[in-house]
Amino acid sequence: MAKFDYFNFGARAWLRGCLMCGVLSARLIEDVEILMAAAVDHL
Repeated sequence: MAKFDYFNFGARAWLRGCLMCGVLSARLIEDVEILMAAAVDHL
């Protein structure tokens, strides 16, 4: 039973980590697009 609880917790932590990475990468892509647009404007 403890092993199942541990697995459940691990799966939740893994999903949360994937979600955070997805959000961070999405923000990073947005920032890069903004920087690229600014660079094009300066050129």
